[in-house]
Amino acid sequence: MPFNHSDHYHDLLLRGLPTSCRRALDTGCGTGGFAWKLALREIEVDAIDVGSHIITAAREQTSELALPGNIHFDQADINNLPLPPAAYDYITCLASLHHVPFRAVQKLCSSLTKNGFSVILGHYREAYLWDHSVTLLVVSVNVTLRAVAFFQEKRTTSRPKPHNLPLTASTTPSLMPLSEIYSESAKALPGKRILRLLFWRYLLVSHKGEGSE
Repeated sequence: MPFNHSDHYHDLLLRGLPTSCRRALDTGCGTGGFAWKLALREIEVDAIDVGSHIITAAREQTSELALPGNIHFDQADINNLPLPPAAYDYITCLASLHHVPFRAVQKLCSSLTKNGFSVILGHYREAYLWDHSVTLLVVSVNVTLRAVAFFQEKRTTSRPKPHNLPLTASTTPSLMPLSEIYSESAKALPGKRILRLLFWRYLLVSHKGEGSE
């Protein structure tokens, strides 16, 4: 099925992109789908992923696109990567934070410019009755959207976009319930806002310019 839960929220994230953004960091970039959407907005993007085959594919696929901004792909682990202070206006971590300790968000925020934003689209562990209730509501929507995406893909004869090509990174289930993510983010992030989304995702946005809550 071509429907991807994380890609589904790209447009939502782009609506919150600050107009002043000139340089961005995309961590856990995969094959570069969100990175090239940033580059289309004339943004310079550093995109990293721990998988060497993923980065190779991202470079090959993105090299075929004419983009007004540049993307620099690098194989790197956020745990070991030194980040320059105040370097990025916008930092994203899409469906990858659960692969590393949650404290990595502090490292990311330290590399934001004075008025920068960090955006985390993450997974959470279903731990409470309300979590499972939400899942029951989402299942039918999920099936419907997957079916719609499948038949749309069948009808189109155009070449698939890079982020839709069949190459995926390894997956790891999230260990943190949403309640723990709330409490940990309150300690670690200035100006944070968190929202439960459909499809087993949450959105955590931190604005460095707002200071601590």
